Amino acid sequence: MKYSLYVGILFLHSWLRWLVLGCGLATVLLPRAEKRRMFDLGFLYSLDVQLVLGAVLYFFLSPYGVSSFRHLDMKDDVQRFWAVEHVTGMVAAALIAHIARWSASRMTDERAADRRRFWATLVPWFLIVFTIPWPFLKYGRPLFRL
Repeated sequence: MKYSLYVGILFLHSWLRWLVLGCGLATVLLPRAEKRRMFDLGFLYSLDVQLVLGAVLYFFLSPYGVSSFRHLDMKDDVQRFWAVEHVTGMVAAALIAHIARWSASRMTDERAADRRRFWATLVPWFLIVFTIPWPFLKYGRPLFRL
């Protein structure tokens, strides 16, 4: 039961990254604020779901999560990535996105608020890109889980 739950959540977590990345990219590339609004919210909400799925994997199901701290070797690139770097990068991205958006919602100048929302997507998007386990890395995972 636990293994099938692990595989199912890992599958969702793996595929949802494309929605996070796509919405973030659309938010950054679309020229007008009105058109970005849907993708902006899609980025934030899919990032939240992704964080919850990742937390379930990290704390309860994955062999690379909290249980790996018992025998953590910081010199081992794979162990360090899964135990520290991946989770730290993703949590930091979510925090930056939420704090910056909250800050933007309190601004009275709409142009400045739009600029803040832009950066609130761009910075977390790059953090996410750099902490994804891309297939060409030593600790990489497939682009599309089947």
